[in-house]
Amino acid sequence: MTATNSGCPLPRPHQRVRTPCANRPRRTYGEGTDLTIVTYGNGLHMSLRSPAGSTAHRSRPESSTCAGSPPLPIQDIVREANATGRVLVVDETRSCGGVAEGVVTALVDEGFTGPLARVASEDSFIPLGAAAPEVVLSEDTIGAAAIKLTQVRR
Repeated sequence: MTATNSGCPLPRPHQRVRTPCANRPRRTYGEGTDLTIVTYGNGLHMSLRSPAGSTAHRSRPESSTCAGSPPLPIQDIVREANATGRVLVVDETRSCGGVAEGVVTALVDEGFTGPLARVASEDSFIPLGAAAPEVVLSEDTIGAAAIKLTQVRR
C-alpha cells in the first residue's frame, strides 16, 4: 500500500483492496424534505450559508458531505438523494472534471429519477482579488440553483 497526501492508503497497481477512505463517516446536516445538497469541502459551508440554507426560504435543504476523492460513498449519496427526491450537487472546483461529474453519474447509474442539477465554478485558472467572483462558485449561485430546483415537480 502507498499513502496519499490525505493519509488514505491507495492500492498498488493490480491490488484490489477496500481502503479505509471508503469507510470514513459521512455527515448529514439538517432534516429537510425539499432538497438534498451533495457537496464536500468548502462547498458544505457555502451551501449552509447560502440563501437556500437560510430559514428565510421554504426550502429546507439536507446537506450531505462526500469525499472529494475516490472512492465516492455511492450508497450514502443515493440514500440521501432518495430521502428528498431532489438533488443539487455543489462542486467548488470546476465544471469539467470536477467531483460533481462522478456524483451525477453515480446517481443516474443507480436509477435516481428525481430532479437533479449541479453548480460548479467556471473552468479557468483561479484568479485572485476582485476577479475571483467572476469565476468562483458563490453562495448566491448555490441558493438560486437550490430554489429553482425546489420549484420543479418530483
